[in-house]
Amino acid sequence: MVKLRDGIRTVGRIAQLSSLGCYVDTADPLPVGTALRLRIRYGCSTCEVTGKTIYTHAGWGMGVLFADVAAQQRSTIETWLSELARKSA
Repeated sequence: MVKLRDGIRTVGRIAQLSSLGCYVDTADPLPVGTALRLRIRYGCSTCEVTGKTIYTHAGWGMGVLFADVAAQQRSTIETWLSELARKSA
């Protein structure tokens, strides 16, 4: 889920997750530079991070750069990335 400061929410699918950001598949990408909060769910765990849109593909999605990720959230993302790497090997 993507949430803006004004409370507007939208749902998208996370792709290309990394420790620095991700791509959000959504039909209505936000303009470049938009600050947002992401709630990412994988398996039974959830991670909430702030970020901003750094590029968009109209009708397809947007690239998001994470900002100030707390240690616990960073640990969750790193755990997910390790698990995904094992699954793809």
